[in-house]
Amino acid sequence: MMTTIRLQPAFLTGLLLFLACSFLQAQPVTGVWEGRILFPQGALSRPYAVELRIERIGDSLKGVCYYYTGVRDHVKVPVRGYFNPYDGTVRWWHEDGSAVDAQGRLTDARIGGAVQFETDFNCPGEGIMRLDGKGVTGTTGDRGRDFAVHLRKTDEPYIPEEPEQEEVVVRTPPKPAPPVKPTPQPAPKPPVDVVTTRPAPKPQPTPAPVGMEALFRNRTKTFVGEIPITGDSVILDFYDNAQIDGDSISIFLDGRMIATHVLLKAKAYPLKIAVADLGPVSELTMVAENLGSIPPNTSLMIAWINGVRHEMRLESTEQTSATVRLKKADADPGR
Repeated sequence: MMTTIRLQPAFLTGLLLFLACSFLQAQPVTGVWEGRILFPQGALSRPYAVELRIERIGDSLKGVCYYYTGVRDHVKVPVRGYFNPYDGTVRWWHEDGSAVDAQGRLTDARIGGAVQFETDFNCPGEGIMRLDGKGVTGTTGDRGRDFAVHLRKTDEPYIPEEPEQEEVVVRTPPKPAPPVKPTPQPAPKPPVDVVTTRPAPKPQPTPAPVGMEALFRNRTKTFVGEIPITGDSVILDFYDNAQIDGDSISIFLDGRMIATHVLLKAKAYPLKIAVADLGPVSELTMVAENLGSIPPNTSLMIAWINGVRHEMRLESTEQTSATVRLKKADADPGR
């Protein structure tokens, strides 16, 4: 007599979860992961797009991490780490604190310092793989600030692959042939009554400075308004003030660029500034990188001061930049 075994729904659910977890652990960690983080830099928090390229060798990880706001504006940092296949934990850290920019030059950017990451490897849907967790600045004995990390695996890296270096073959040069003594020739007679006049070389023009710093210096600053500052921090949200047409800006605080390649959208671009880093009266300047498809470049800036909303409409052209004064409550009224 044959016995029929009926599986209960709860048992089937548990079995499926077990198989899903087993499949999850088998997923490859090696590859390219992308996402965005709000990276703390001193008193500010600057948003970066992130592209992590890692290779799993046993349980160890090795690779590089790109922090960028554009293909030509990125920082590359070598990373190492390890993967725990039992609980799906992926940990990595900046290998030696060094970083290079898009031109391959060493940079002292703070993002190249000691940073550690701890994430969970998960597969929330078919074909979707994620690393979710947090990053911590500083070393183990001197921990700094925490920030959230959310990365997703992709097949299309944003930063172009770097070309491999060609192998250099060193060859022993052949022995030189013995020198041949030249046959002496009579010295030519100097020309008679021949005067050669060469025109004086034309002075070469000094190349004009390029980059957003040059645009900031060369454009006229238009005063828009003044915002009173109190409390510990200022939160600034930047939006496109009109139709979304591809406006892009850079932001300067007291002559120092604190954000660049900011694409204005309907969603806010956030920027947090510590009040302790401001002078009695500081100047915040918006410099247009382009004029979009509908000139001029316009943005809506909303400043949150101790929960109070201050709204400014900023307009920049190829000749002018919009400037807002941030004045502390105890600053000298005559300034």
